[in-house]
Amino acid sequence: MSGEKATNVAVVPVAMGWSDLGSWDSIYQHRDKNEDGNVTQGDVLSLDTQGSLLWSSNGLLATVGVQNIAVIQTADATLICDRSRTEDIKQLVAQCRKPIPI
Repeated sequence: MSGEKATNVAVVPVAMGWSDLGSWDSIYQHRDKNEDGNVTQGDVLSLDTQGSLLWSSNGLLATVGVQNIAVIQTADATLICDRSRTEDIKQLVAQCRKPIPI
């Protein structure tokens, strides 16, 4: 492997955190929350809902009296789960990709 040939190069040490924004929990952690601790995106209406991720890209999403859930609503699917289990979504996706037995 050949080395760099540049003569005017500087290296600056930096310590920065890393977060995988590819996960729903990470999105919850890094987005602004309302007074009830909810992160909302899209057309969302909530009543007595706390600590939840409420994400709609298709139509109205409404919640009443729930805590610490993730609701992800798209044009072709809706996911509802405990917010602590958003990593388990991968297992659901794997099941969806399995062929349906005839």
